[in-house]
Amino acid sequence: MNKITYSISVCFSVSLQKTVEGFGGSSVVFPCRYDKQLQDLTAHWRYNDIKNVYDIQAGRGSAREQHQDYTGRTQVFSHEFVKGNFSLKVENLRLTDAGTYCCYIIDVNYQECTALSVKGMMK
Repeated sequence: MNKITYSISVCFSVSLQKTVEGFGGSSVVFPCRYDKQLQDLTAHWRYNDIKNVYDIQAGRGSAREQHQDYTGRTQVFSHEFVKGNFSLKVENLRLTDAGTYCCYIIDVNYQECTALSVKGMMK
C-alpha cells in the first residue's frame, strides 16, 4: 500500500488595528510595540499605505523620505526602541490627517495599524 504525505507551510503576519480620536491642533501617539528586542531593525510608518510618515532604519529614526504633509510634526521615542516601542507622535493634527496609520516592522513581518479620526479644532 502506497502512502501519500502532504506538508503544508503557513506564513502569516500579525495585524492589529486600534482606533484613536484627536482634535485639530492637538497631538496623538500611534502605538507600535513588538515584544522582542530587535537590534538595528527597519520599520516604516505609513498613512493609508500611500504616504511615508516616518522611517526607522538600522535602529535610528529618519524623516529623510517623509511626505511633506508631516514635515516638522512627527516624533519617535528612540530611547524606547530597545524596549520594543516604536510608537509615533504626530503633532498639530489637521482634519486631513484622519485615516489609517500602520507601523511595519520589516525584519519580523509585523504590522500594527491605528485608525485616526480628527474632530474639529481644539479650543
